[in-house]
Amino acid sequence: MSVSYYWILPEVEPRPPRTITTPAGDIIEVDQPAPSWRHCDDPRVHIGKLVFRKFYWAQDPEKVRRVCREHLGSNIIEDEYGYPETGADFLGWIDSDLDHDVTSIGETFS
Repeated sequence: MSVSYYWILPEVEPRPPRTITTPAGDIIEVDQPAPSWRHCDDPRVHIGKLVFRKFYWAQDPEKVRRVCREHLGSNIIEDEYGYPETGADFLGWIDSDLDHDVTSIGETFS
Protein backbone atom coordinates (compact mmCIF):
# COMPACT_ATOMS: atom_id res chain seq x y z
CA MET A 1 0.00 0.00 0.00
CA SER A 2 1.28 3.46 -0.86
CA VAL A 3 -0.09 7.00 -0.85
CA SER A 4 1.46 10.12 -2.36
CA TYR A 5 1.09 13.59 -0.82
CA TYR A 6 1.04 16.94 -2.62
CA TRP A 7 0.79 20.65 -1.88
CA ILE A 8 -2.72 21.97 -2.53
CA LEU A 9 -2.32 24.49 -5.34
CA PRO A 10 -4.44 27.57 -6.06
CA GLU A 11 -6.56 27.66 -9.21
CA VAL A 12 -5.15 29.64 -12.13
CA GLU A 13 -6.55 30.62 -15.48
CA PRO A 14 -5.49 28.25 -18.29
CA ARG A 15 -4.08 31.04 -20.45
CA PRO A 16 -0.29 31.26 -20.44
CA PRO A 17 1.87 32.64 -19.07
CA ARG A 18 0.62 31.98 -15.57
CA THR A 19 2.36 30.95 -12.40
CA ILE A 20 1.40 28.86 -9.42
CA THR A 21 3.03 29.45 -6.07
CA THR A 22 3.10 26.40 -3.81
CA PRO A 23 2.53 26.77 -0.06
CA ALA A 24 6.29 26.27 0.29
CA GLY A 25 6.93 29.32 -1.91
CA ASP A 26 8.13 27.55 -5.06
CA ILE A 27 6.93 29.23 -8.27
CA ILE A 28 5.88 27.10 -11.23
CA GLU A 29 5.21 28.59 -14.68
CA VAL A 30 2.27 26.76 -16.19
CA ASP A 31 0.53 26.50 -19.52
CA GLN A 32 -2.26 24.30 -18.15
CA PRO A 33 -4.92 24.77 -15.47
CA ALA A 34 -3.93 23.90 -11.90
CA PRO A 35 -5.84 20.57 -11.76
CA SER A 36 -3.35 19.08 -14.20
CA TRP A 37 -0.58 20.00 -11.74
CA ARG A 38 -2.37 18.75 -8.65
CA HIS A 39 -1.11 15.22 -8.57
CA CYS A 40 2.00 15.48 -10.66
CA ASP A 41 5.34 14.05 -9.64
CA ASP A 42 7.14 17.39 -9.97
CA PRO A 43 9.21 17.64 -6.76
CA ARG A 44 7.98 21.21 -6.20
CA VAL A 45 4.43 19.84 -5.83
CA HIS A 46 4.98 16.22 -4.75
CA ILE A 47 5.89 16.17 -1.05
CA GLY A 48 6.52 12.46 -0.82
CA LYS A 49 5.12 8.97 -0.69
CA LEU A 50 4.17 6.76 2.22
CA VAL A 51 4.87 3.09 1.53
CA PHE A 52 3.78 0.93 4.43
CA ARG A 53 5.69 2.50 7.37
CA LYS A 54 8.32 4.36 5.35
CA PHE A 55 8.00 7.91 3.98
CA TYR A 56 10.03 8.76 0.89
CA TRP A 57 10.57 12.52 0.78
CA ALA A 58 10.51 14.42 -2.53
CA GLN A 59 11.09 17.71 -0.68
CA ASP A 60 13.27 18.79 2.20
CA PRO A 61 11.47 17.49 5.32
CA GLU A 62 12.45 20.50 7.44
CA LYS A 63 11.05 22.91 4.86
CA VAL A 64 7.78 20.93 4.72
CA ARG A 65 7.56 20.87 8.52
CA ARG A 66 8.18 24.63 8.70
CA VAL A 67 5.42 25.34 6.18
CA CYS A 68 3.08 22.99 8.06
CA ARG A 69 3.80 24.81 11.34
CA GLU A 70 2.98 28.11 9.60
CA HIS A 71 -0.37 26.68 8.43
CA LEU A 72 -1.46 24.46 11.32
CA GLY A 73 -5.19 25.06 10.75
CA SER A 74 -5.19 25.33 6.95
CA ASN A 75 -5.65 22.59 4.38
CA ILE A 76 -2.37 22.83 2.50
CA ILE A 77 -1.68 19.17 1.65
CA GLU A 78 -3.77 16.53 -0.04
CA ASP A 79 -3.20 12.89 -0.79
CA GLU A 80 -3.53 11.30 -4.21
CA TYR A 81 -7.20 10.60 -3.50
CA GLY A 82 -7.95 14.29 -2.90
CA TYR A 83 -8.26 14.02 0.88
CA PRO A 84 -7.03 17.35 2.35
CA GLU A 85 -4.91 17.68 5.47
CA THR A 86 -4.04 20.69 7.60
CA GLY A 87 -0.47 21.39 8.54
CA ALA A 88 -1.26 20.04 12.02
CA ASP A 89 -2.78 16.83 10.61
CA PHE A 90 0.28 16.15 8.46
CA LEU A 91 2.71 16.89 11.29
CA GLY A 92 0.68 14.66 13.60
CA TRP A 93 1.31 11.50 11.63
CA ILE A 94 4.53 12.28 9.73
CA ASP A 95 6.42 12.51 13.01
CA SER A 96 4.98 9.24 14.29
CA ASP A 97 6.84 5.95 14.24
CA LEU A 98 7.90 6.00 10.57
CA ASP A 99 11.17 5.36 8.81
CA HIS A 100 12.24 8.27 6.61
CA ASP A 101 14.12 8.13 3.31
CA VAL A 102 15.64 11.42 2.08
CA THR A 103 17.55 10.01 -0.91
CA SER A 104 14.92 11.19 -3.45
CA ILE A 105 14.70 14.87 -2.48
CA GLY A 106 14.43 17.02 -5.60
CA GLU A 107 13.85 14.06 -7.88
CA THR A 108 10.77 13.16 -9.86
CA PHE A 109 9.35 9.86 -8.74
CA SER A 110 5.94 8.28 -8.33
